[in-house]
This record gives sequence, C-alpha cells and structure tokens, in this order.
Amino acid sequence: MTTECTYCRNTRNLPPGITICHTCLERLETALRDIPGLSRELLTTLAREDVLTRPGQEGGATHAGPAEPVNGAARDPGEDLTAVLRAWADTLEQDHGTSNAVSYSRRILGHLNNIRSRTDSGQLTDEILDAYQRCRMVVDLPPDRVLLGTCRTIDQETGEECPGDVRGIKDRPEARCDTCGTTHHQAERMQAAVSSAWEQAAPLAIIVKALTSAGFKISLSSAKRWARRGDLRTLWATPDGTSLYTMAQVYDTMTTKRANHGGTRHKKERAA
Repeated sequence: MTTECTYCRNTRNLPPGITICHTCLERLETALRDIPGLSRELLTTLAREDVLTRPGQEGGATHAGPAEPVNGAARDPGEDLTAVLRAWADTLEQDHGTSNAVSYSRRILGHLNNIRSRTDSGQLTDEILDAYQRCRMVVDLPPDRVLLGTCRTIDQETGEECPGDVRGIKDRPEARCDTCGTTHHQAERMQAAVSSAWEQAAPLAIIVKALTSAGFKISLSSAKRWARRGDLRTLWATPDGTSLYTMAQVYDTMTTKRANHGGTRHKKERAA
C-alpha cells in the first residue's frame, strides 16, 4: 500500500500509521541536532554586527551610546526559530523547562518516534526546517564542519553525563562540545565514533558522509553506482523501502573496486 508523505508529498511505501517518510524525518533530525551549534553562531553574528558607528564620524570609530541595532537580519530569524521550536515542543509535551532554542530542539528530538505517526508531522517538519534554513542563511558557518558524537563528559558536581554534541572543523586538532565547552581531540573522537558505528546500518548517504568525515575518499555517486551494478549489496531496508548499509560494507566494496582498478591499470601499462 502506497501512502503520500505529509512533508515531501511523494508517494512512499509507508507502514500503516506512519505519516512521514524516513528521508524527511532524517532531515528534521539533522536540523534539530544542528541547532545548538547554529545558536552559538547566531550569537557570534549578532555580536559582530552590534559594533555601531557614531553618525557622521569618519574612520569607523565605535561608541557605546544608545542606537538602533543593525542586526535585525540575524536576530529576527533566530527569534522566529525559537518561537517555532517552543510552539512544537509545547505541543508534544507540557514541559516548561529552560526557555531557549537548544532546550526546545532537544525536547522535540525526544519525540521523533511519535512525530512519525502524527497527522501534523508535515506541518511540524515544514515550519521547523523553514525557520532553520533562514537562520543558516544569515550566519557565517565554518567550512568543513564535522559532528563527532555526544560529549558524555561527567559533571564533577552532579555526576551526570553532558548531553551536548561535539563539533569540530576538518583538519583541525581539537573539537568542542556545544553545551559544556569541553575540548576533545578530534582524531580520537573520530576514531571512536567510526569504530562504534562500523557495523551499524544506515541509509547510503549517511554512511558515505561518515566515511568521508573519517578521512576516506569516497563519493556518494560512486557508492550509488556500486549499488546499482550489484557490487554493493545489502539485506537491510527501512519499512518504506530505503536500503540500509554499514560502513564496513561500503569500505570493503571501495577497497575491492580500487584494487581491481589498480590491477587493470597495471595490465594496460605492461601491455603498452
């Protein structure tokens, strides 16, 4: 039985009671997990734009006197995002905790399984992704950002693990938690993340992204070509028919293809 996804409006083989496809739910989850880092970047943009120039003064000197803020482009999308997240967080649960975008996004993340079957899941996804994308447009995002898993640093006072995400920039030695600020060695976090997820099944795009972040040179187009030709095979799939792979499967196929390509090249060189 085919069903229309309430967000992308494409016809999918959704299980009974499911209203949003796996791909769209994954887009929503990615945006929600990115909001802590995006919130910090919005604050950085606001701080930079809040440097005001005295009217009529030359040389760009600043002053601390009262003036209208000039950063409405950054502030308004940030406020809109917070308002949208708050509305949906309160719709999903009546927990009036910390009032900020980060806490709202984490509350919504805890309800992803519930969202999959809500009749308003398309509206929820549309409003959150729209507000999120407008925020992304007004901040200067660092290049080659990588997500390195949950921080889990133990708070010495409470004994609790930090739930924040560790983020870094490719080719830099250190990464930082977006919640507690703890600094981590990026290479160690990357190795641990890859090792723990090596046999975990996920859609091909996610697997390729994880391998690329770990330093393996592989493109999604190549992986899709291997799958089409039957070089990359899997027995796993989501209820809506999306094939699932592991990093181990894709890595093994990649090394086999490259070894065969190298052998073919050497034969041609000897024949010449």
